[in-house]
Amino acid sequence: MKPRKVTDKLRDELVALKNSRGTIDDLCFNYLNNFSENAKSTHYSLKGSPLVKAVAYRQHFVFLISSIETFFRDLFVYVHSIDVELMDKLLEKFKDTEKLHNSEELTSIEVLSKSFNFQNVNDLEFAFDQLWGGNFLDTICNTSINPCGFNGKVFQSVCVSNMSPDWRSIFTETFSIRHRVVHDANFRPDNDMKLAQEAESVFLLIPQLTTCFLAKKYKLKSTFLKTSDGDFPYVFSIHDILAEDWYVAE
Repeated sequence: MKPRKVTDKLRDELVALKNSRGTIDDLCFNYLNNFSENAKSTHYSLKGSPLVKAVAYRQHFVFLISSIETFFRDLFVYVHSIDVELMDKLLEKFKDTEKLHNSEELTSIEVLSKSFNFQNVNDLEFAFDQLWGGNFLDTICNTSINPCGFNGKVFQSVCVSNMSPDWRSIFTETFSIRHRVVHDANFRPDNDMKLAQEAESVFLLIPQLTTCFLAKKYKLKSTFLKTSDGDFPYVFSIHDILAEDWYVAE
């Protein structure tokens, strides 16, 4: 692979992305906020007329991919910025890296982030496959957090593959539907609400568990559920996201 040439247009795009990214402390909450706004809007729209529901169903897949694309692009920039060894492994995949250089405006990893399409499953896995020395998504989805707060309670184990055994087919199908919706306005998928709910669950879990694992690996701040028995890593459920009666304590 070769890094993309830094044109004026690309530079403007990267600077705009940098300005909207915020700090690493905001990474997961940026995702949850984006997810929440769209989830609440979609759930409200699904109570409307058949036409409104059909449009909301199609847009549901678009926002899921858009949100997770942003999360993983920002995560890519962050982890390679703080992990020199990981950055070195990444650079081994590229040719002509001597053209890369840090500046006050943009870093090398911000430029390299545009060499990957985070709306593509293969690109996503290729971008992160060195993080744990194996398949990135399989590692995330088959590793448990023990114990873990979820849906307001403490569970002995929270794992994507246990909660959604078909997570990979759901993940890839969501990417496929999004692609057709965006590039073919004539596309009218059947309203498969079971798939929509499963996709919503998988796309809510994966970024959060990724954040939990990285918080442990790099000793970062993370969200905990405070109980009389102790503090436990917390993963928000769709019930939490749609609820209006809770707040985050600083």
